[in-house]
Amino acid sequence: MTQRVVDHPEKSRYELVVDEELAGIVTYALDGEQLSLLHTEVFEGFLHRGLAAAMVEDVLSDARARGLGVLPFCPFVLAFINEHLDDDLDLVPKAQRGRFGLPT
Repeated sequence: MTQRVVDHPEKSRYELVVDEELAGIVTYALDGEQLSLLHTEVFEGFLHRGLAAAMVEDVLSDARARGLGVLPFCPFVLAFINEHLDDDLDLVPKAQRGRFGLPT
């Protein structure tokens, strides 16, 4: 199984492609240096394989590489960050962490 996550800024979403088939998306809004992650979805036929977590991990890695702050409005993304505080908390701007119930 091959998988990759591709940013499609014209659609304001990242797409997860598994074996050349669209398997899921993370929608976002980009405002300057802040990436608001709005919704994560894995499509029928690809569920229960850990693909959502893998996709979010790639999205957060891309945000880090681009120097973007992350606003985790999506409950799945917020839960992922909560589970990986040591690795990902720094992506959420300190001034915004309280808004999402994250440690400041």
